[in-house]
Amino acid sequence: MIVTATGPDGPQIHAITATAGVFSPEEVQCVDELWEEYQAQGPEHCGYYFIVEKEEARVLGYACYGPGR
Repeated sequence: MIVTATGPDGPQIHAITATAGVFSPEEVQCVDELWEEYQAQGPEHCGYYFIVEKEEARVLGYACYGPGR
């Protein structure tokens, strides 16, 4: 099921990003920073949204979208 990401999804989002084998360390850091902003400010203020594909509490994948940096 695709749902809006919440706080407990953060570590799994990081793990997916870090182990996918397609992101540079800088890109992993960028996702972490966007996640922090998303959590602290909410999507309406930071401009970025995270959605996750979940099976129970397990995040199977995610998408992050926004205006770009």
